[in-house]
Amino acid sequence: MQRSKVLFSVLLIMAVMSQATLLMAQEREVNWKAFSVNLTKAIKSDNPGLQQSAMQRIIRYADKLEVDNAVYDIANIFRFDKNPRVRRMAMVTLSSINSDKSMDYLSRYLKFEEDKAIQKQACCIMALHESLKTVGKEEYVAEVDENVDENEETYDR
Repeated sequence: MQRSKVLFSVLLIMAVMSQATLLMAQEREVNWKAFSVNLTKAIKSDNPGLQQSAMQRIIRYADKLEVDNAVYDIANIFRFDKNPRVRRMAMVTLSSINSDKSMDYLSRYLKFEEDKAIQKQACCIMALHESLKTVGKEEYVAEVDENVDENEETYDR
């Protein structure tokens, strides 16, 4: 009996501590400016693993970052890397940054791209970028959500 009380107490304390840790982690503010600077440094490094990891983070948090200084380096990865998967990730990173400079680079380089899959995806990215410029992001997202809802109804039948 005494042993089960002690075990229960220990488990209860561990549960409370883990909840407190989660709450503290959620309350912390992220310094997006510092994160942007560090991601830019990572992209400019010579370590391919660090560059790829930084590109993943840029894709994930692009709307909160200011990484326009990394566009040229990401464009070089896109242009010169031997691995087509890394090149595609660099292309998606450029599109996630969504600056005029990154989109301009993609549109200019598209003429010289030999990989048909990358060429096709780049065309889709450029078309999406143009539609977002003309329609506006909020309206475009609302339209996509509406189409998704219609497709879900079709698949539910």
